[in-house]
Amino acid sequence: QFLSKHTASDGDSYLTLSSVFDTSYDNYLLIGTLWQNNTDNNHLRIQVATASGFSADSIYDSQMAGINPGGVGHTINQSNAAYGTIGGLGNQGSAANELSNFQLTIYQPADQGTHQFWQSHSSGKMHDGNYIAGTGGGVWEDLTAVTGIRFYYGAGTIKSGEVLLYGIKSS
Repeated sequence: QFLSKHTASDGDSYLTLSSVFDTSYDNYLLIGTLWQNNTDNNHLRIQVATASGFSADSIYDSQMAGINPGGVGHTINQSNAAYGTIGGLGNQGSAANELSNFQLTIYQPADQGTHQFWQSHSSGKMHDGNYIAGTGGGVWEDLTAVTGIRFYYGAGTIKSGEVLLYGIKSS
């Protein structure tokens, strides 16, 4: 079920989706298009929110693999980080047409009895001009319901980006 559309403006520090996850849906799909940063050689990050606000605690674990003309390998392999990552969007460029797109699934964000997991698929253009496709996933290691998410770059600001939010029910 389509729920909402969110668009970042040039110069924004974050694209924030507050209070968008609840028990109405079991899982959520976010489709990001036309993402670009204002600072070259950067990667897109995520942080999740609970009822008490956005968490920058060291409890995010992400594993990402990317495929580009240089080969196949880990683009990001992190544990106990202050943010999560979307697979394959490391080292994104800031020049014209160095855009990235992704699909991000958040599983059971309203469940307070389990950790919240995500899975992602992405494609884009890196700062060196090569294209990259990636896949990955991660976990937010807390037993608190997740209510929102925000997207931002590791340094600098967002040039452009859009997220479509969909809710998925099990039956």
